[in-house]
This record gives sequence, C-alpha cells and structure tokens, in this order.
Amino acid sequence: MKALKNIVHNILQEFHKKTYFRQVLLFYIVVSCFTFLIFSVLLLSKIQQDNNRTILNFGWQNIEQAMSFNESSLHDIANYAYQMLDEAPTYKLLYSNTFDLPTSIASRDIYDRIQNSNSMITSLDFINFSTGTVLTKSRRMSLEDYYDVDLLEYIETLVPSRRPIFYQPRESYFNGKHTQTQRVLSLIFYTNSRGALVINLDYDTYASQITLSRNSENMDLIIVNHNNFVMAATQDDYFMQDFSNNPLYLEIMRQRTDTGSFTWQSEAGTQTVMYRKNALMGITYISVISPRRTYSKSYLFALTFRYSIVYILVTSILSLLASIALYRPVRHLKHTMRIVELLPDENVYSSQNDFEFIETVFQNLVEKYTSLKQVYRTFEHQKEQKLLRLLLEQSASSQPKSEDFLALDNSFAYENYMVFVVNVDMPADPDTESDISLIKFLIENVTMELMEGTAAIRSVETITPRVLFLANFAEFDTQCRKCFLAAARRMQELFRQRGQFQIAVGFGNVTDALDAISVSYETARTALDTGMLHARDSIVFYDEMQIPSIDEQPYPFAIDNEITAAVKNTDITALKAGIDRFFDVICTYECDQIHRHLSHLDDALQRFEHTNGLSTLYTENDLISQPRLLSEYKDQFQIRCHKDVQALSEIKLHSHAKDALISQVQSLVADNIYNANLSVIMIAEQVGLSVNYLRNVYKENTGESLSTYITGCKLEIIYELLAKTDTSIQEISDRLGFATKNYFFTFFKKHTGMTPNQYRNKHK
Repeated sequence: MKALKNIVHNILQEFHKKTYFRQVLLFYIVVSCFTFLIFSVLLLSKIQQDNNRTILNFGWQNIEQAMSFNESSLHDIANYAYQMLDEAPTYKLLYSNTFDLPTSIASRDIYDRIQNSNSMITSLDFINFSTGTVLTKSRRMSLEDYYDVDLLEYIETLVPSRRPIFYQPRESYFNGKHTQTQRVLSLIFYTNSRGALVINLDYDTYASQITLSRNSENMDLIIVNHNNFVMAATQDDYFMQDFSNNPLYLEIMRQRTDTGSFTWQSEAGTQTVMYRKNALMGITYISVISPRRTYSKSYLFALTFRYSIVYILVTSILSLLASIALYRPVRHLKHTMRIVELLPDENVYSSQNDFEFIETVFQNLVEKYTSLKQVYRTFEHQKEQKLLRLLLEQSASSQPKSEDFLALDNSFAYENYMVFVVNVDMPADPDTESDISLIKFLIENVTMELMEGTAAIRSVETITPRVLFLANFAEFDTQCRKCFLAAARRMQELFRQRGQFQIAVGFGNVTDALDAISVSYETARTALDTGMLHARDSIVFYDEMQIPSIDEQPYPFAIDNEITAAVKNTDITALKAGIDRFFDVICTYECDQIHRHLSHLDDALQRFEHTNGLSTLYTENDLISQPRLLSEYKDQFQIRCHKDVQALSEIKLHSHAKDALISQVQSLVADNIYNANLSVIMIAEQVGLSVNYLRNVYKENTGESLSTYITGCKLEIIYELLAKTDTSIQEISDRLGFATKNYFFTFFKKHTGMTPNQYRNKHK
C-alpha cells in the first residue's frame, strides 16, 4: 500500500510539470501510428505467406504420401519377389531347360504365395525363354501363343539386372481362357536372360491407394515411371499417357536437382509445381497446384482478430518502455548492469555517480573482451577447418557460404594449391595405437617445419589415421618438386629412426582455384593408395604416375581362365606362371581398379571351388582384411591355389568313393521309383551333397545326367506294364506318382512320340 502511494505521488508531481507526460503522449501517438502501419503490412504478408506455405505443404504432403506408399508396398513386393527368385523351385521354374511334374506342382505354390503377398497383385506370368513357354495362373502356353507380344519384345531389349522394371500401363491382359479388359501395371523382374517374372498389379487399386490425398480440386498428383509413362494420376485422362514430350515433364527433367519446386505458366494460369525425380525404381513424382485456393472469411476474421490483440499488446508494451526510457534512462542502465553482475561490487555502486559507474563497467568489459578474443581465434580456426573439409569433400548439400569462402580464399597468399596425404604404418602394438593422435600431431608439426621454406602449409583435421595437408605456393616447378620430395624423405627417415614408423606420402595435382582442391584431394588419395600397394614407405606424385586410361585397364579374362585351368589340372608350373602374368598385367593399374580385379579373381576362384566341392576349405576370403602390398596379395593367391591343387589331387586319389556314390544314387532311385517326390533335389538331400555337385559327379562318371537316368528308369517300368500286363493307364499313372493322367500322357508322348495306348497296341 505504501509503495502504491509513492507511485501515485510521483505521477502527480510529473503531471504538474507536464513535461514527462507530454513526451510520453507524443511518443505514444507516433509509436501507435507506426505500429499500426507495420501491423497492417505484416498482416497481409502473413496471410500470403501462410497461403503459400499451406499450398506447398499440401503438395509436398501428397508427394511424401505417394513415395511412402511406393517405398512400402512396391518395396515389399520387390523384396518378396527377389526372395522367391532365390529359392530353388522358382529358379527351376524360370531358368531350367525342362518342365516336369515337380516343377508344375511347385509353380502353383509359388504363384499363390506371390499373389497372396499383396492385395494389388492380380496375376503373374512366369516366362521361361529356355523352354519357350509362359506359365499363367490357368495354363501353360508357348511364347508364340502368349497374348502380350509387346511385353516380350520389350523384355528382349532389356539387360538382366537386379533392379525391377516398370512396364508401361496397359488396358488388357490374358486372364484364363478369355481376354478381359482390365487396367494393369506390370512389374518385371529380369535378373537372368533365361527367364523373367512379370507381376501384374491392379492399376485402379494402385492408383486409388497412392492418390488418397487428392482432396483438392486445385491439385494434381502425377506419378511417372522411368520409361516416361504415367503410372498413376489424380486425373484419369493421364492413364497410359507417354510423357516423353510433355512440356512440364521436360522442364522437370532439365532441373539440376532431384527435388525442388518452381512456377509454371500454363493455360490455367501460373501454377506451382513440386517434383521429386529418380526416386525408388526411377519413379518421378509431380504435384501441380493451381492458383485458385483462397481462405474463408471466418479464417480472415479470426486471423485479423488475433493480430489486433497482438497489436494492442505490442503498443502497450512499447508505450511502457517509452515511459521508462524517458524517465531517468541512465540510472536504469546502471541498475541493469548491476543486475547482470557486470560490476557486482556494492561499494562501487554506492560511491560512484551514474556516469562514473558506466565508465568502470566499460573498462571491465574491455578486459573480458581481451579474454574472449582468444576464444574467437579458436573458433575461427575450427571454422577454417570445417570449410577446408567441405571443399575437399565438395558435396552439393554442404557448400560453404560465399562470404566464408571468400574470407578463406583471401587468407592464402598465392594462387596455386596442392593437397598431399601422409599415412603412418605403425607396428601392431596396442600402446602405439592408443597414441595415434600424438603421432598425427608430431607429423603435422614436423611437416610444417620441414616444408616451411617451400610453401605455406595448412593441415586439415580428419578422424582417420591419415594426415591431410594443403600446400599453397607461387609456382610448382622442378625445384619446388625436389623440395617437396626432400622434405618427405627427411620426414620418413626421422620417424623411421625415432619410432620405427613407415611413412607413405601421396601428392595430388596442382590447381589454381581453392574451390577445385577436391580434385587435388582425390588424386592425392589415388597416388597414396596406389603407391602403398607396392611399398609401405612410397612417395608418389600423381602427375608422374603412368596409369593407363580406364578403357586400357581391362580384366585379364584369358589369364583368369589359365589359372583356374591350371588348378583343375593340378599343374603347379602353369599355375605359378598364370599368377605371375596376372599380377604383371594389373600392377600398372590404378588402385581401385586393382582391388576390383583382385575381387573378380577371388570370385572366379570361389566359383571354381564351389563347383568342385572345395568351398568349405575357404571361409575367410575377404580381400579388404588382407595385407595391402601387391606382393602379399600375390603370395596369398598362390597359397590358396596350391591348397586347391592339393585338395583336388586328394579327390582324384579317392575316385573310388565316387563309384560308391554312383551306386548309392542308383539304389536310391530304384528304391524311390514309385515316389511322387523323386527328383535330383531329393537324391541330393539324402546323400548330403549339393545339387550342382551331385549332377556334375554323376554325369562325369556315367556320361548321362541324373535326370535322364531317373526318366529312363520310369520309362522301363511303364514299357513293361503296358506291354506285358493289362494294368489300366490311370493305375500306371498313380503307381508312378504322376499328379494327373493328362500329365502322364504328356510325359510319355514327349519321350516316346506316341501315346500309352498306341504303345500298348503296338507291343502287346
């Protein structure tokens, strides 16, 4: 109550003076008018911004929902299809040279499993180019009788790939015995030239689910596949349209970024277009918004009311602040400084007047500024390191700001730049590995000291054991190259004597632009990695490397075949000569190409070992974990191939075991000749061998395939029953495990050229 009386008393005093209140009134009028003007401008601007933001959010929401649906449903369909393709029954259905009863039985299960995996799947077509047939849900037909010739011609133009391919939408497909009109979207899985799996999706179901968000008459959602055909759209007129020459689609393809938005002038007016291209399976998503969306009157009234409240509050606060500013501002400033503890000494506060107090506080701030300046220098160094890393990586999503780049560029004295990389190969000592940061620190300081007179050197911090340097110099001539080389050798000798560390250095190309140092960085890495394949203490300048072009670095397939042939023939001399020639060819290649060729040779040996039953001998063939020297890779392959030769020699010495295996297999065939599940796969499971190995061993030792032997055994029994007994055809079919009588007739006629009745009448 006493405080309130004091406030009222002070106000009355100021009122009699009139000066304070006249100033406050004038300031209030000026501030109110100015605030109302700003408020009106902000209100209209806010409405426009909200409108644009809502439209953009709505368009992006449609694209994200469509992408989410595709990435979930289509991704699930693709994953399940690839899972089925990797299974042996599906592999046999699509790629085998024969179509037998087990394959027919398995095809029904495969068809139902794939179709039931997703509600959008209406039908499937299993195309086997080896047998020239197409298997649908209802029947099996030849390629000549297949209804969709355009689809077959399109598949013939494709290259086998693990990536599923969308075929253009179409209006009719073969269903059962009749051609029905139905809009479908076909997904082609063509991973092997011998066959293809075609999954037909119901276009109407797909389009209705992927365009659920089409709740605005002002917005169109268009989805285009990688063949430029419309997969789905809010407007049904777009169905089956080819967008190859569509002006809007061509403009989207000309955009540099995969995701973005722009305005488009069309007959309907200026439209907002949002797009995302090259998404999952090469799909492009387009959202087109017409400029007819407006806010309702109730929304504008509510928005105006809210901003009016804000205007009143802001005006009141500004008036209060104005009164405080006009009423003893200096004392208020002094009080504020004391509150934030810039000078918390009570004696100073009470003994000094306002201006002396502010002067004391300013001196205190100067002292604090001096201490913060050092912190700022540290921050600038970290920012410089970040900018240098961004320039080295040269990522489109992480470009430095122009002002930061210009400041960094101006900090260099010369116009030429070169990146070089230093790698330290430390002994496998846990204590040494824990001190890797200390080793990097020593390398940075020693390198800068040794090269101080040659160029201005800056280190770039990395999280890898390698140390990056950026050299800046006036001219890279012969003398400069010699200085770099001498400094690198002195550094190698110093660390070899002090810590027995092997140092390798790779110098990149010289560039005259700071924003092009990523090229110098890549060439420095290539020089270092390629040099370290030959010696762990190499010093390599990229411009001195005589690396052939990528077209002149082919894989030596002929030598690859010689190596596998030498292993197969257990010829040690030819094996050693082949490996020597292989490494003589690739030793001049670039590092990444060498590793790819080594991996290719590793894959070739793995296939050979698997085919010959030697794959269990090698369980750790990961080249990445192997030694880095090319000579060590060579020794590794020689040891491995010698082991293969030894293993094959032992297999040949025990060839009698194969004879026992052949007898066992033939006995199993005789014991299971009436079993409906009799097949090569069943026999392989019972003898505990892989199907491929069993087939190879049997054919190598008998001269005929195991499938032919099983078929011959069945035919011998059928011949005897037809010629010597009166057993009915149905009973013979059931006894030998045929699924249907028709399939028995097909099987018999395929192998004899006549029906069972014709054979019986001829030989009875």
